[in-house]
Amino acid sequence: MGDFSKMDDLVTILKNLVLILTFSIPIFIKILGYFKKRSLLTRVKERGNLQGVDLSGVNLSDVDLSTLNLKFAKLKKCNMTGAKMREAQLQEADFTGSNLEGADLSKANLVRAKFDYANLRNAKFTDAELHEASFDRAILDGTIFENADIWRADFKNTHIIDVDLSRTRNLNYAYFRKKPEEEKEEETNFSIRGEIDPGY
Repeated sequence: MGDFSKMDDLVTILKNLVLILTFSIPIFIKILGYFKKRSLLTRVKERGNLQGVDLSGVNLSDVDLSTLNLKFAKLKKCNMTGAKMREAQLQEADFTGSNLEGADLSKANLVRAKFDYANLRNAKFTDAELHEASFDRAILDGTIFENADIWRADFKNTHIIDVDLSRTRNLNYAYFRKKPEEEKEEETNFSIRGEIDPGY
């Protein structure tokens, strides 16, 4: 009888241990990820100049990369929700496939940057330089481009909903639809609000 009682106690202990591990392991992984992220950001900020750095696939949500030199950086398929990149140097940076929902890129230099297939819902590009930037098949929903310079920026095949183009510069020189020879029966989802400065 005593042996059965001890066995039951052991089974109960093992069940409780499994239960504890089930809940604690995900928490431990999150904590580890948090400190790894902090360590990465510390190294990033210490360097300051990150020209050409490859951070593809890294979780950069809510990070502050403002004023940093990230020219030619590879930032593909990153989670950058809520990230701050105000006044950053991001010429020819590649954000292909990244999630930048709610990101702030105000006053950033984004000349020839790539945002193809990126999620840019509610992102801010106020006063940004976007000469020849590419937004092929990106999602622009509530995205703000107020006073941004979009000279020859490519918005063809872009999902555009309720986009604020108030006082946008050089809008008439941007590409918003497919070339005639590429036109298909379906039209781009297109809804723009705001007063437009044609950029003459």
